[in-house]
Amino acid sequence: MDYFTSLSLLTVAGMIVMLICLRRTINITEVSRRGFVFSFSLILAISLAGLLSYYISGKNGNALCTVHGLLTATEMSLSPIVVIAFSSLTKDRKKLRMSWYVIAANAIMEFLSLQYGFIFTIDSENEFHRGKYYAVYIAVCAYVVIVLFREVMRVNRKFQGRNRETLLAIMAMIVLEFGIQLLSPNLKAEWLGFSFAGLLYYIYFTDAALVVDPVTGLLSRKCYDSFIRQVNYVAAAVYFDIDDMGELNEDFGRTFGDQMMKEIAGCIREIYGPYGYCFRIKDDEFVVIFRKNRLGEFESVDNDEEDEDYAKIERSPLLLKLKNDFFDALRKMRQSEENLPDVSAGYAVYCMDDPMEYVVEKACHLARREYKDK
Repeated sequence: MDYFTSLSLLTVAGMIVMLICLRRTINITEVSRRGFVFSFSLILAISLAGLLSYYISGKNGNALCTVHGLLTATEMSLSPIVVIAFSSLTKDRKKLRMSWYVIAANAIMEFLSLQYGFIFTIDSENEFHRGKYYAVYIAVCAYVVIVLFREVMRVNRKFQGRNRETLLAIMAMIVLEFGIQLLSPNLKAEWLGFSFAGLLYYIYFTDAALVVDPVTGLLSRKCYDSFIRQVNYVAAAVYFDIDDMGELNEDFGRTFGDQMMKEIAGCIREIYGPYGYCFRIKDDEFVVIFRKNRLGEFESVDNDEEDEDYAKIERSPLLLKLKNDFFDALRKMRQSEENLPDVSAGYAVYCMDDPMEYVVEKACHLARREYKDK
């Protein structure tokens, strides 16, 4: 058994195993599960088509030439679909309508090439050659890669930059795969790049399912507990507590309360996301931990409040500005939804002399003091 056959069969076996595992997984949503089943099924089909093309290439016979042409058209039609299938895992399929039109047109061109040789030809010796309009296929590949890149960047922002390296590796695999096809058209190994990219995407999704809160889209408490033990730099902790959330749920129902919580969480991510990681740590409580070198200047001053547990508090121009921006955004949102609850917020700075948990508790204390003063 040669090297190409071995890799092909290993890829086929790997995709079959993944399809079996996807039947039992509970770590991702049903929509995402179906999307991965579709993607891995396509990769499996491309792998089998590529393997059959490899064995019949160069063998004489009109029937074999026809089969070779059909297999090649299938490979070149399905390859861009795999990339769009990856994109559709996180993007509304209706928003990818133009992409589906493009790859449908590409598929038509591929199968018309069997008769007219637009994109490729299979000669009398059963060998593959590029057609006059092979550049159309390259343009389609470039288009779907750009679509995926934009979606990868959007997902990266949604998950607050976590595991960015995995997303970049996915892009590198797909770009490398199409690059190899461009430079060596006779080396048909689309399945290899796609299989690695698909496995990386699955790993990324399962990790995201564990660290992202399903209601708000912010990072979860489990992620927070792990992250604060790793902070080894000067950082700010901003604590948010939604006021009277229990009463809101009683008056308007849990569904409405979750929607209001989602709106507030989105506002937190919009204002504070460029500066730090945003977590939901309890039902109606959130924390932002600033990224390294994003805090700017601050100073510790005496706490002039009576009967306070903390002798020192911090003053930071950036934190004050973001807090004002956040409450301004809430006021604008309240113009369209008058029942949007208020939020209490406090912040403290971690200087690596006290535990990070203590700093978060200090921010929590200041937030609750703000609530009492309302």
